[in-house]
Amino acid sequence: MTFRDTHPFRFDPPSAVLPADEGTEPARSRVVPAIRAAWHRISAFSRWVDDSLVGDLIGVACIFIILVTGLFMGVIYQ
Repeated sequence: MTFRDTHPFRFDPPSAVLPADEGTEPARSRVVPAIRAAWHRISAFSRWVDDSLVGDLIGVACIFIILVTGLFMGVIYQ
């Protein structure tokens, strides 16, 4: 069982491998490793926020802001 089988919602960014002739090694862009590294940092940060109390606090703050905004809009459009 591979990691991909156990995590069906994992996103693998597409590879930027350029097509090449048979018998030659495919040309790779130098940008791809940097993009992959950035993607791994972003996904690790997202998992940390999702698993920690910080994610819950962000959610509570968003709900509070929506509630206050709705109350002010009710008063303004009354």
